[in-house]
Amino acid sequence: MKKILLLVYIIFCVVALNAQNALSFDGVNDYVSVPDGGGVNNLQTGTIEMWVKWVGTTQDLGYSGAYGAVLARQNNSDFSNQIIALNGANPNSANVIWRPYYSGSTKTVLTSSVSPGENTWIHLAITYSSGSHIMYINGAQVATSASTGSVADNISVPLTIGAWVGDGGSYSCSVIDEVRIWSDIRTQTEISNNMNIELVGNEENLVTYFNFNEGNAGGDNESVTTATELVSGNNGVLINFDLSGSTSNWVNDNDYITSSNESVKNIPLSVFPNPFKNYIQVKGFIGEKMYTICNLSGSDVKKGLVSESQNINVEELSNGIYILKVYGENPVKLVKR
Repeated sequence: MKKILLLVYIIFCVVALNAQNALSFDGVNDYVSVPDGGGVNNLQTGTIEMWVKWVGTTQDLGYSGAYGAVLARQNNSDFSNQIIALNGANPNSANVIWRPYYSGSTKTVLTSSVSPGENTWIHLAITYSSGSHIMYINGAQVATSASTGSVADNISVPLTIGAWVGDGGSYSCSVIDEVRIWSDIRTQTEISNNMNIELVGNEENLVTYFNFNEGNAGGDNESVTTATELVSGNNGVLINFDLSGSTSNWVNDNDYITSSNESVKNIPLSVFPNPFKNYIQVKGFIGEKMYTICNLSGSDVKKGLVSESQNINVEELSNGIYILKVYGENPVKLVKR
């Protein structure tokens, strides 16, 4: 009996040590500071990825209309670079914005065509170089721009995760996971194929990677004040975190990530009811994805973001046959009667 209990205890410890955690930010004053620019200093071409969930409808307002910033570099009275934030306080109606360059006043280069939603996990990816910027949400392209500029070169300015500090003054009430920075332009396929899988840290062109798996989720983590950077060991420092409870702490809150040696669940896409009248419900995928409903002429009649088991209101569609396309999934024939 003692041997069995010991085995159970060992298994519990191994599972706990390999927990796939995330980091919760309170929107007041906590953030992660990554020294030496966090891998993005003078990085003129690259890709930034993260899983993020904005919590609440009153995100903190910072400089120049940036709310709930989740990434930034700020050197007061010098430059503001690589800012990812919202353009409004409510994630249900606001859009994600990208401000890579400083030119006297902060310039928005990308604005997403969809809102991320409150308390909803999204995978956010931005590929950029001077003259070409693309934003993806859950693997679907939601913004593009041909803006030009130059990322500032000042290695003394840290990268901040979860806030735009100093003159920026914008803190996100959010949960963040899987922050990745690459020195190349990732393709849409590369982004989609890897966004649900943890990396190792030795992948080609990966320059910064935080999986935020530290700590005891929701427990007392007073001593866990460093976020491990898995590429070069350029670790982030946790600033002003409570490190206990369900906010401002390490949490277990992202079900959309599997470890690199696990397989992502593969469930056939299904739609109910079909035939339909007023709504449809889609099952068989992870997280939120872009969807499009088109008629038999190939014209789009409805599009947006949908999560598994969420109703899509299709009451306005005329009776007939349609095709539902969910990004990364096989098309499904729909019939309205």
